[in-house]
Amino acid sequence: MVLGMSLETFTFLHVVISMVGIMTGIIVVAVMLQNGPIAGWNGFFLTTTILTSVTGFFFPVKGLLPSHIVGIISLVVLAIALFAYYSRHLMGPWRAVYVVCAVIALWLGHESVETTQMYIHADMQIKETAMARTRPVDAKSGRYRPGDKLLAFLEAL
Repeated sequence: MVLGMSLETFTFLHVVISMVGIMTGIIVVAVMLQNGPIAGWNGFFLTTTILTSVTGFFFPVKGLLPSHIVGIISLVVLAIALFAYYSRHLMGPWRAVYVVCAVIALWLGHESVETTQMYIHADMQIKETAMARTRPVDAKSGRYRPGDKLLAFLEAL
């Protein structure tokens, strides 16, 4: 259990927040590069991106992982972005600082296998339960067992 949710539910929530952060971040950066107003998208981007980094620390893992280091760096970059936006109101060079921080925060999201390695630690039962919840009602349950012809074909590759 993580924050009162099953690990699968928490992982799903974390991924959804992350995807929303990435999508809104792309919009914010695109609008800013065209010198447009970002008022509506900006708060959503900052909130979801910060939540993505923070929720990443709640996964049950042992020790400090590279994903934790990326999360810490991301939070520092986002603190600078918050300062540029809310304290300096994007005046003068602070607009460029904000854009650079937003782009860095997007890159730090899930840019590599290392930043998502914590998801692979779920045991097979959790993965099978999650997959069972996504199968259509009329589909046969259980694991896929490839036939001999398919296995022979794959072996020949």
